[in-house]
Amino acid sequence: MEKENDENDTVNKPTKQEDVEPTATMTNHRNESPDVDSKDNRRGIPIDKGWGWVCVFACFMMHVIIVGIGKSFGILFIPFAEKFGSSSRETAWITALMAFVALSGGPCANSLSVRYSSRKVVFIGGLLAALGCVLSAFATRIWHLYITYGVISGIGSSLAYAPSIVLVGQYFDKRRALANGLAISGAGVGTFVMPLLMRFFLDVYSVEGTMIVLGGVVLNVCICGMLLRPTEFYTKQHDKKNSFNFHNKKNSLETHNNRSTVAKVTVTSTVEERSRLLSEQESKNDVSMTRETNGDTCDVSMDTCDVSMDTCDV
Repeated sequence: MEKENDENDTVNKPTKQEDVEPTATMTNHRNESPDVDSKDNRRGIPIDKGWGWVCVFACFMMHVIIVGIGKSFGILFIPFAEKFGSSSRETAWITALMAFVALSGGPCANSLSVRYSSRKVVFIGGLLAALGCVLSAFATRIWHLYITYGVISGIGSSLAYAPSIVLVGQYFDKRRALANGLAISGAGVGTFVMPLLMRFFLDVYSVEGTMIVLGGVVLNVCICGMLLRPTEFYTKQHDKKNSFNFHNKKNSLETHNNRSTVAKVTVTSTVEERSRLLSEQESKNDVSMTRETNGDTCDVSMDTCDVSMDTCDV
């Protein structure tokens, strides 16, 4: 019998290797993660509508200008090589350095856009890119272009390119793929249009004039940057509105509490007044009853005196 009981106990005991089935509570805890793109966390930002499409247009135009000029540098390759008497390798370093600086500065540009807003960063980037193009017109050595067009314009292009793409993603949720596709398609349009414009500028204004005109074209990036309304504009308005509603509810609640307090005080004073009147009435009744009792006592005493006098006479 003892052996059978031991065997039953060993069968009923769960082993350590048994898998515990996840309960609904455990599953919910695992799946609970804050959704950054949810509409509750966006606090008033117009999702997939409104100003987001203006940001898409601004990003499209920046791709037309920045990427278009960068991809069309081959139009200026031979004029620069002839002007400075440089080799193909030395001349190719201009566009190579510009592309390296523009693309490698993306993380830094995004960090600056988070701290100072995309509008400010893109505006400053447009100014730097235009400044680099204008200074390139006054270069007297090939290495001057490494600094002006390669570094200065490269930094400006990096500041203008990366934050605009990130901002478009913040305005869209369901249509984010469409919005990003439309914004980036400006690169193809710029690659098609800018070589024609640069060829026309070279025929009319020479290399120096072409770089100055391109600087004016790049200044349009600043206008596009002004169209990039940061999402903090909506979140601040939303928080301000919620704070205003909260204060109104708080004031109304305080007013209601004050009214309730006044009503309680009024009721309490009324009850106290009534109790005071009742106590006064009871005291008056007690006095009158005492007086009546004293009168009856006096009458009884007088009768007793009369009886005693009659007894004496007898």
